[in-house]
Amino acid sequence: MPQESPVTSSGRKKNLSTAHGSLTMWAMAILIITSILSMRGLPSEAKYGVQSIFFYLFAAAVFLLPFALVCAELASTYTKSGGLYRWVSEAFGPKLGWLSMFLEWQTIVIWFPTVLMFAAASLAYMFWPESFDAKLSSNVIYSLIVVLAVYWVANFNSFRGQAYANKLSTVGGLFGTIIPAAVLIIMGIVYVCMGNHIFIDAHQSFWPDFSKFGTIVLAASIFLFFAGMEMQAVHVPYMNDPAKSFPKAVFLAVIIILAVFIFGTLAIGFVIPQKDINLLASLLVAYNNLFASIHCEWLGHIIALFLTFGVIGQVSCVIVAPSSGMLSVGKAGYLPRSLQKTNKNGIQTSILWVQGIMVSILSLVLVVLPSVQSAYQILSQMSTIIYLTMV
Repeated sequence: MPQESPVTSSGRKKNLSTAHGSLTMWAMAILIITSILSMRGLPSEAKYGVQSIFFYLFAAAVFLLPFALVCAELASTYTKSGGLYRWVSEAFGPKLGWLSMFLEWQTIVIWFPTVLMFAAASLAYMFWPESFDAKLSSNVIYSLIVVLAVYWVANFNSFRGQAYANKLSTVGGLFGTIIPAAVLIIMGIVYVCMGNHIFIDAHQSFWPDFSKFGTIVLAASIFLFFAGMEMQAVHVPYMNDPAKSFPKAVFLAVIIILAVFIFGTLAIGFVIPQKDINLLASLLVAYNNLFASIHCEWLGHIIALFLTFGVIGQVSCVIVAPSSGMLSVGKAGYLPRSLQKTNKNGIQTSILWVQGIMVSILSLVLVVLPSVQSAYQILSQMSTIIYLTMV
């Protein structure tokens, strides 16, 4: 079985030495938050009202927290590169390790167009009036152009090296996810304190009815909201003292993610009737309605720009992680040598080119399916099925 070739270039050595220790505990926490916390999913859960809170807490207790503990333990034990591939290979052999890493990679490849469709919708809501925004966000050609442009910008940025990709991810996660999430929650509290009409049904039972199929669908979707904790384990070699720093980053991320999901979902339910919730645009509409309550509608357009930047950060965060795992698979001898090539910055450019072509082809479903929302739903379900197979 081929072994990873030794580094012979002094420039390559320098790159690796400077990369080690370049990721702090806070930076890793933001990377984890960015890879898991996607505000685009909040409207789909807001349709279920207060029952979504039960499932958030239940999923956190039986899935997110145990999953986070497992990832923290494995990442602190196996601090070399490889992530998920290394973990599964140690337990079940390299063939199953290869399979698990490939399934995770394919999950992300299919997921890219869906999150980028949300970026297109966010970008559309930077303009006036809202009726124009809604029409533009549902335009197929516009969405396709934005999806491809954002993806390839993030992809080419990752060619510059892991440090550049992590920097964009950290900044994008802070300004495009964490800050907008905090604004959404604060504005939801302000909206309620001002005595405005609340659309969410306060008399709805907190306990869900498990005899209804829709309840099972909600449970599955929320469990998958918490998926992706394992992806950032490939960055463990870039941390100082990962055995201590990575578990701390994981627990910090878990607390922030859970708080944003619960209170962010409620904030959307406060201002939009359940029957009017749209999977792609309702988050932007919620911001507009919340800011309208304090007569600052223009702030909604700024948040739309922030959310677009957040998607770029999220894509940059995820674009390298699974492909890094695939590189480890290749170095172990399970991929052709042509896919084991890296550039002077140590980035697996061959795999990223293949990944980019696959994402571009998948994005063409926008011109095949009846609407942007139908393309969004189908690709989301496909990535969900593959991820569940891997888990």
